[in-house]
Amino acid sequence: MPDYKYVVLHPLFCLFCLFFLLGILFVMTTDTLYILIGQLAAILVIAIGFHELGHWLLGTLLNMKFKFLAFFCILLTKEEGKIRCELNNSLPLSFGVTKMYFDDSLSESNIRQRKIWYYAGGPLANFFLLTVASLVHFMLDWDKGSFSDVLPYFIVLNLVIMVATMVPIEGTDGWSIMEIIKRTEEQVKGDSQLESFYFRPVQQLTTHDISWLKAKMNEAAKSDDVFSITLLLLHHYLAAHRPEEGNEILQAGLDKIELAQEQTVLRQILIFYKTLVAFYMNDTLSNDGYQELQKITFWYGEAFYTIAQAIIQEPNNKSGRMVAELEKGLSKTGELMDPNQQGILRMVLPSIGKGG
Repeated sequence: MPDYKYVVLHPLFCLFCLFFLLGILFVMTTDTLYILIGQLAAILVIAIGFHELGHWLLGTLLNMKFKFLAFFCILLTKEEGKIRCELNNSLPLSFGVTKMYFDDSLSESNIRQRKIWYYAGGPLANFFLLTVASLVHFMLDWDKGSFSDVLPYFIVLNLVIMVATMVPIEGTDGWSIMEIIKRTEEQVKGDSQLESFYFRPVQQLTTHDISWLKAKMNEAAKSDDVFSITLLLLHHYLAAHRPEEGNEILQAGLDKIELAQEQTVLRQILIFYKTLVAFYMNDTLSNDGYQELQKITFWYGEAFYTIAQAIIQEPNNKSGRMVAELEKGLSKTGELMDPNQQGILRMVLPSIGKGG
């Protein structure tokens, strides 16, 4: 798939197309409705940004560790203790995502209550903003002028975001809060500890930690948990130069997800890694592996697609072109926002490109 496909899906390009279309329609019709739509889009971006900052603020006050925050074209990450501001190239992340976690959940207290407040941080930020904007609107004489329309729109859009994110539908803050309320303190601690391990360098995992993760995987009811534990343990075993054990963990994770008969995307991603690990171990690509890589379309992201295409086109010919394409795919893994997936790919791809 040509690179322009990813340009089309870039948040900045999508916004440019929206405003370009609105501008053309306004010139053709002189209807101020199109200016209004543009104003609403700009206000919406600002409101989403404050929503994510609300999560960050509450998480910081609750002594959580910051991993990343994304909205529109802005991506803030923390690497080696430093905050970095980058251009966000992912359209899904442009709608707003914040990731924070506890450094060691099992040793923390009141995890259940603190996580509820963390998820409520975004809606609370929108509530605070709409309250302040409402007071300004009613206390000051801004019924005329440039702010006469902007403030009501700002109030309404913050209200919409607050309500929409608090409705308990899967994927919303309200859903996350309801899931936590249903669980005990110990269960929430266990879930949070998985996040703690996931963002910790794999070299710091102890034998006790590995045993805990395997037990957690055996009892895990959610495919998301199985997926995360599988990748974390795979990364650990590859880093320890024990790929055979990593391959066994991959198969166990796949069996568990297949048993649940859900999350076909997560299953396909694990198959993608299983194919790469098999290639890494055997220095050859099987026919089944070839067919599985063909299922990786550009919708899986530029990193996965570039890597899959590089191997498909020259599976057993370690040419300079294949190496260059694998390096290109590796350079795009930042879009995954996942230290374990990035670590796995950094370990297996150079060996695949060089022929073991």
